[in-house]
Amino acid sequence: MILQCSRAIFAAPWLLAFAASLGWSAMSAAAVPKLQDFAFGAELNVDASAAVHAVTLPDFVYLASRQAGLADVRVFNASGGSVPVGFRDVPRPVARLEEVKVPLFALSVPIESDERRESRQANDSAANLDAAATMALFVLDTGKVGHAYSGLRLVWPVPEENFSHRIAIEQSSDLVRWKPLLPETSLTHMHSPGAEAVVKNEARFRTTTARYLRLRPLTPNAAQALPVIDTAYVRYRLRPPPSATAPLVLTPLAVAEQTGRFEFELPYGMPVTHLRITTDTDGVFAKVQFWNRTSRKADWRRVGQARVFSLGGRDAQVTNKRVSIRSGHGRFWAITPLADTPASALAAPRIELSWKPQQLLFVGTGSGPFTLAYGTSLKQPPHREAARFLSEFVRGRDVRTVSIGAAREIAGTAAYAERLDADTLKSWALWAVLIAAVLGLLWMARSLLREPDPTTADGTDDDAKADRV
Repeated sequence: MILQCSRAIFAAPWLLAFAASLGWSAMSAAAVPKLQDFAFGAELNVDASAAVHAVTLPDFVYLASRQAGLADVRVFNASGGSVPVGFRDVPRPVARLEEVKVPLFALSVPIESDERRESRQANDSAANLDAAATMALFVLDTGKVGHAYSGLRLVWPVPEENFSHRIAIEQSSDLVRWKPLLPETSLTHMHSPGAEAVVKNEARFRTTTARYLRLRPLTPNAAQALPVIDTAYVRYRLRPPPSATAPLVLTPLAVAEQTGRFEFELPYGMPVTHLRITTDTDGVFAKVQFWNRTSRKADWRRVGQARVFSLGGRDAQVTNKRVSIRSGHGRFWAITPLADTPASALAAPRIELSWKPQQLLFVGTGSGPFTLAYGTSLKQPPHREAARFLSEFVRGRDVRTVSIGAAREIAGTAAYAERLDADTLKSWALWAVLIAAVLGLLWMARSLLREPDPTTADGTDDDAKADRV
């Protein structure tokens, strides 16, 4: 009897381990998504020479996604394999350098020495200045630039002799009062037979909108030897406007008048960056805070606060501007008054949500064409690890942005039907494995208990025989 029980106890852990391994394999297999599990897709035009690609997500991807953090967005290669993906904010547009040719005027200004000035002032006479002592100046008219500018480029013919002159750049709005803009810079042109010329004909200074610029020499020989400047260009940086979408206007779906709480729901989740509250009621002044959550069961997360006001009549309406908030990706929003604001201070508000599209980063594993798939009821894990790796990889690198084709239907609305997701399958499989392991253990114990004792041929042990004798 003791031997049979020891066998059962020894076999039980191995049986449980084997059953658990089978169940875990089944659970892991159930969590792998396929292209046919998604509602829609779009082809990505990928350059095979790049390792990591970026695509700016259009509106229809957010509209079809059903899971927080775009967890149900995947990229598949030609063989149907899912490749690692991550997300990042769309990089700020790079400002490009522009330049405009501006009118240039050369002037010769008489130079008066300190001794001559003191003598003339002492004699109170307006003696003519020596015509030979003049200083060459250049005045630029930047009136047609139309932008604040911060640089200058000059063009002159190749001189017969090398030169390097120090000059000052001054600014004015009326040609009367001049203020320093760049206290000192240099103009240089050096060349020799068989060598590349050294030319410094550019200057950078703080951004200004002054109408006129003046180039004034600082070195003594520059008074007569400044180069004959043919053309002048003013430089400025033109920064394209950031990519943004039109704001979505929402009306409250739930209102709690006693507490002044208003709840809103978006048709889909997107990375919201700015929020503005509007109302048709005049004479409104309230301080409120904003809340966001990803699902109806999730906890509310505070993302900002602001003053809301609508003052004045129709002819002179003064309203609050939009405020920047911490990025909220959830579909559900709420407004609540602060402690010093009465619940009735805000009536029938609307919120305008402005958001910026994201870029999806993915690794070009396998062969193309690659398909962006999105929208499924199968619960998918977030892209945390892949996103962290891709964010570190692309930092400081120029990632090529690929274009996305038109959306096409894969499984359509059938992909949103309620199905057993990976977590449910895991739970069911685990329970099935445990029940099977217990039943197997009971069957093994029963079988071992019914076997005859091998210590004696007739199934009777030696002590029993001694008692009968």
